[in-house]
Parts: sequence; C-alpha cells; structure tokens
Amino acid sequence: MSRFVLYVIIFVSVTSLFANVSNGFELESITSEKMNKLINDEREKSKLLYFFTTWCYECNESLDQISKMQLDNKLSKKYHFINISLDDNFKKLENYSKNNEKNKFKIYYFKQQEEIGKFFINTKINYDNAVPYYCILDRNNDVIIERYFELGDIEKYLK
Repeated sequence: MSRFVLYVIIFVSVTSLFANVSNGFELESITSEKMNKLINDEREKSKLLYFFTTWCYECNESLDQISKMQLDNKLSKKYHFINISLDDNFKKLENYSKNNEKNKFKIYYFKQQEEIGKFFINTKINYDNAVPYYCILDRNNDVIIERYFELGDIEKYLK
C-alpha cells in the first residue's frame, strides 16, 4: 500500500510540473498596479505596449509580427515589448495560447475588467476601444505615439 501511495505522489508531482508549461504564450494575470510597476521599473528601454484580443483576426496577424520583432536583436535592445490581452474571457485566451505554438512570449491579462480602465487612467493612455492598439512609451514613460497602426507601419515607428 505504501508503494502505491508513493507512486501516486511521484506521478502527481511530475505531472504538475508539466501542467504549467504551455505550448504557446506564457500567460500572466496582472493588476493595474503591477502593470504600472512593470512599466515604471523598465527605464533602460522604450516600451511597445501591444493591446489585442484573441477574437480579432488582425490582432492575431499583428501579434505574429510583434513576436518576430521581439526576436530582432536590434529592436529588443531598444524596446521592451509588452503584450496585453483585452479579452474578457480567460478560457478563450488560454485556448488561444495553447493553440499558438509558434509564439513563446508573455501575454499579460487583467482578470477584472475594471483593472483595464484603472491602468489606462494611471498611464494616461488614450485608448479608443480599437484593436489592435499600439502605444510606444519612451524611457521616461511618456507616450510617444499611440493608436491603431496598419500592420506594416509599426516597424517604421520603432526604428
């Protein structure tokens, strides 16, 4: 009987190690305060905040491009990329992450919708409810540019 219990404990331990490993994006729940701290702590680089939803086709295409930019050494030395999901359904976001094996970057999401509003107020980002939405902040966290971009235009603003 004790061997059986030991095997069960080992099996549960090993499977729980792999249960948190995603095939796709790493998801991290965040509050407006934590997001503001993340942005404020990063003073060595400018920031590209990318706001998207998983149900938006253009967002998915843009996220692929943003992921490629994160791999670009020149851009990644200059910019800290912060991907923020505005989805209100965590299950859809989780499924999106699991089914998106080609991208391995972190996605932040707000568990509570009112946290999104607090975040925009605190950062003085004038989000206009359009997705995808981009915001470039300088090292002092001043907004350089914020708006919807055409898919091909984002790189010219980053250079």
